[in-house]
Amino acid sequence: MALNDKQIRLAKATGKKQKLTDGNGLYLEITPKGTKVFRFDFAIQRKRQTLTIGKYPAVSLSEARIAAENARIQVSLGNNPATAKQHAKQETIAARETTFFNITTQWHSANLHRWKEQNARRIFSYFENDVFPHIGKLPIDEIRVTDVKRVLDAICERNALATAEKIRQWIGAVFDYAAMLEITDRNPTHALKTYLPKPQSIHRDALPQERLQEFYTRLKYANTSRQNEIALLLIMLLFPRNHELRGGKWQEIDFQAAIWTIPAERMKHERTKPKPPLSIPLSTWAIELLQELYQLTGDTPYLTRTRDKKFHKN
Repeated sequence: MALNDKQIRLAKATGKKQKLTDGNGLYLEITPKGTKVFRFDFAIQRKRQTLTIGKYPAVSLSEARIAAENARIQVSLGNNPATAKQHAKQETIAARETTFFNITTQWHSANLHRWKEQNARRIFSYFENDVFPHIGKLPIDEIRVTDVKRVLDAICERNALATAEKIRQWIGAVFDYAAMLEITDRNPTHALKTYLPKPQSIHRDALPQERLQEFYTRLKYANTSRQNEIALLLIMLLFPRNHELRGGKWQEIDFQAAIWTIPAERMKHERTKPKPPLSIPLSTWAIELLQELYQLTGDTPYLTRTRDKKFHKN
């Protein structure tokens, strides 16, 4: 006799395993503790096997009957429905493991040795804010050019063209990493190399040589601190990057040898080959300026007080 929903709802645990048959191999198993599970018995090559369909009431009686009928069709075709269900489950798990978020996390961890800590945090932050909300949950092999376009378009809407290009390159790097792992052989960013408009560069005019004397005179009477005057003159004389001067330390200055040595870790490195320390020869005027600057900031480790922690607190 076929089961009905009322019969299933009223069935109670007896402390022993129970089996309520619906017919044609489908039945409801009730465990000693009262858990109700739909199962389907079938035979493949004369060997009895069982397919677990699901727990009641998450799976209704009508849904269990449909699942059992589908399983009968599989058996008639010579397929094992229990094996097919296991394969589908494994594919679902694999899809979760190969989401763009998971692959990006692996790629990021694998490349930490290439970045400074602050830069590594910044890169992952871009993914969290601009990429994962759009494609983070998608299996990486299912991401199409249109999906990446949507990511880039959202960034361009805030007029961050340079950021959009960086993120396009990083997404491409994640796909290359996935290809190395043999997860995908696709990379939708390749089709988008010319998709983004190039940001317009604004070039400022260089100061003509004949106006240097005027600039120096105006600098002497400018409403700024002597420290800033000296820093600006040192940039003009020695051509360090702005951050290299602001982060400069007195221990890097060798007054006797007239050399300023900037350590490699404070420099802007090339992507594949780190640069050696930079040695900057000091002219007589540069040494005089540094000696004067030492009278102003020599009580701190840094050339300029803007990098002094005690100064920041004040």
